[in-house]
Amino acid sequence: MGHLHQPLNTFWQLFHLAAGTARWTLATPPSVASTGGMYATTAGPAGDSLLVGFGPSNLLRFSPLAESANGGSSWSTGFLPSGLAPRASSLAAASDGRLIALLSADQGEVVTGSVGLSSWAAQVTGGQLATATGGRSCLVKEVTAVGFTASGQELLGAACGRPGVAGILAERDGGWLIVGPQVPSVLRDEAVTVVGFEHLGDLTTAVLAGEGSDGLTIVASSTTNGNHWSSSPSLHLGSSFLTSIGPAMGHSLFVLSESRAGQENLEVTHGPAGSWIQDGDVPAGTSTVAFGPGRVDALAAHDSTLTDWRLQSGTWHEAQVIDVPIQYGSSA
Repeated sequence: MGHLHQPLNTFWQLFHLAAGTARWTLATPPSVASTGGMYATTAGPAGDSLLVGFGPSNLLRFSPLAESANGGSSWSTGFLPSGLAPRASSLAAASDGRLIALLSADQGEVVTGSVGLSSWAAQVTGGQLATATGGRSCLVKEVTAVGFTASGQELLGAACGRPGVAGILAERDGGWLIVGPQVPSVLRDEAVTVVGFEHLGDLTTAVLAGEGSDGLTIVASSTTNGNHWSSSPSLHLGSSFLTSIGPAMGHSLFVLSESRAGQENLEVTHGPAGSWIQDGDVPAGTSTVAFGPGRVDALAAHDSTLTDWRLQSGTWHEAQVIDVPIQYGSSA
């Protein structure tokens, strides 16, 4: 939010919708500039805590962390040794308290930690994977995502230089090996990138993207243990670009995209191998979509105003407007 054409006056914001309530509240962790972006993941044994990392910006060269178990009313803090990579899935937590983060150094540096948020151990870098057995089978160019399966297996996602390979790696017998699915025929001749990981109930879904001569193509592949995968049909976005991805209800995943002409479209895949269903247009300026029991919200930001549009009987209705106090110039 803020003045989006001015990086130092663009401030990422966090909003919280408590279970059983109808209105969003501003919950951005205090005292840290959010101009470098925020990267959030659920945490805690029941997934009822939120862990947020801040991207580095201006003179900030490392990433502060904040965790809350009460919807942002209070936060515990920590830090990473350097800056988070600007990726959708650069931070993840397992139910047993283990953490994994993707930093920007050396084609993507992977570190692991635990509760306390300030003690981290180096695991592997994209540069190391590129020369390892598992990485060579994909021709790893860069680590692009980190995550866990529902059973707690660490997963890495990569951009591959070898066409037709899904760069999902897991640690096996002391090394990192490709464990991802076979890509559909539409991606066989394209270099594939793991855009991010999403938890859909008891499934972990990897969003795969191939960018060929006819535009962007998306495939969602889901697993429970990192060994056996099922994949959705391909979703062809053409010249449109991804705006947001995330969980819908149950095992569903949504993809929000925008065309070069500014037309925004929402598609949802139902089930680990379900077809994509176009859910129609969303309100102009929608940044992301939130699905809850019996409701779908489109969140649209303009300068310092957030508008919550709620889908009712196939029509979007304005449900809430939040004016966010933004301190312009505070990060300069």
